[in-house]
Order: sequence, then structure tokens, then C-alpha cells
Amino acid sequence: MFERPEWGGGFYAAFAPGEVVRVRCPIPSIVVQSLGRPLPPFASATLFVAHEPDWEIDMIFAAPWLEIFPIHLPPRLAHVRPRRRLVACALPLADGLTRPGGLPAADLVVAGEEAGLAALVEALAILITGNLLIGLDLGPVIAHVGSAGGGPARARACVRPGFGAPGAGATLRDWIARAAQEGFAGGLLLVQLAHGDEARQLRLSALDAFWQAVLADEVDRPTWLTASLEASVTATVVVAFADGSRMR
Repeated sequence: MFERPEWGGGFYAAFAPGEVVRVRCPIPSIVVQSLGRPLPPFASATLFVAHEPDWEIDMIFAAPWLEIFPIHLPPRLAHVRPRRRLVACALPLADGLTRPGGLPAADLVVAGEEAGLAALVEALAILITGNLLIGLDLGPVIAHVGSAGGGPARARACVRPGFGAPGAGATLRDWIARAAQEGFAGGLLLVQLAHGDEARQLRLSALDAFWQAVLADEVDRPTWLTASLEASVTATVVVAFADGSRMR
């Protein structure tokens, strides 16, 4: 398990002439769990976690509980009671996890290739904490792509290492088109993660050109675009949401 610190950031405010204080802003508490693999590199293990954190992100590589009927969820998913839960899982597990009883109540289930799950989870965690070059709130995004029918919002994810370049736009457009044919024709979320020296090389003009290349054929779809210079990896993360419906 991994948990983000409770406080961070903030700003300086002048209460009176000569009286300046730092106003701390709460960082949402996040518990990250990894099932079937070790924790991702950006997360540090801890023996102390909040019982009711603001968010929990479950990264699931294996789900043996789905092979037994009736389903009994692993205890580790019962001891933390987050206000909101996100699940990032390997593609073959998506159908089983979204069956009734396959998971505790969740807000979003996003499936992707195993090799990209760690970067996907890091992107979600950064969106929650707000360490972004371009401000974006994940909560309203999930609310927008869901419906009143209940159940988690569905999504598919594609992760590509390195910076997005306009020349790579065609590859991601092809992935977006395939995802749409599989029912993921709703909103699109694009996150550019950058780390270390590569973060210092990031230029908004290049990022804008890349986004335009990717979204050239998606003028009618809701899109959310952002980037972070504080990631542990450099990667492009694209999330395609289901077409305005939640799983029943």
C-alpha cells in the first residue's frame, strides 16, 4: 500500500502589513494498492494508511477471486473505505472485474496493457493531487463521462513511453478509432507525463502541436488535456471513456 501525504503546496497571504503567512492547501489522501505485482516505482510502501482516504487506486494484474463462485473479494479491498475508488486493470480482467460482485463500489474502471499500468496509475494520482502544468480536476471528468444508471464509468487506456510528437499522432488516432469501435467512443483524456531533464525540455508549443495531431478527427468528442512535470516517468497517457454509459 502507498499513501500520499496529507498536506502540501499552498500560498502566501498578507494578513496585515508585515504579517505574511503560508496558507496550506490539503492534498487529497490517496491509497494505492497493487494486486499481482509490486507497487509501482512512484509509490512507497507503508504500514500506516488512512481507513477512509479521499481516493483509492487499485492496480490489478491478477484477480484469482473471479475464478471462484460465489466471489469473495480479497480482504485487502475491504479494510480501506475510500470516498472514491479508481481501478486500473490488465485488459483480460476487465469483463470479470465489472461483473456484479467483482469489485467493491468503484467510480471508474480503466483497462490497459500491463506494461503501461504503472504510468496510467501515476497519471491518475497526479490528476487527483493537482501537480499539473495545466489545471484539471479528475472528479468532474468522471462525473461527465458517467450516467445516472449506477456502476463505475468504463474506459480503455493507451500508454506510450516518451514525449508525444506530431508524427506519432497517426498511431494514437488509430488506437482511438479501434477503441471507439469497441464501445469507447465517449470523452478522451490525454496526459503528458514528464520526468527530470525531459520535463525541463517540454515546450507547450510542441505539446499543443501533438494534441492537435492526435485530435484532428475528434472535434465532436469531449476532450481533457493536461501535463505534469513531476512524474517519475516520461510517457503519453490516453484514456478513452465508454460512450456516455456506466456498466449495469
